[in-house]
Amino acid sequence: MEPIIWNHQEKKFQMGFFSLENESERRYVGIWYAMDPKTVVWVANRDNPLSDSSGVLTIGEDGELKVLDDKDQKPYFGTATD
Repeated sequence: MEPIIWNHQEKKFQMGFFSLENESERRYVGIWYAMDPKTVVWVANRDNPLSDSSGVLTIGEDGELKVLDDKDQKPYFGTATD
């Protein structure tokens, strides 16, 4: 796991970027158990992983959570609904 973006107040969960052991070139944003980092409980961009380490997690002025490619701002995930 990479540096943690968020820690649950009671230290039960953590959030950040991660790669699967067998897919190190693909990166995801997810939430996992703090005591067992290999047990991921939610993945934002599971259907559209980042291809390198340039991704960023943002929250827009409208409250939308987004995973973007930092190079060209291509969206990989967003919580907006139409």
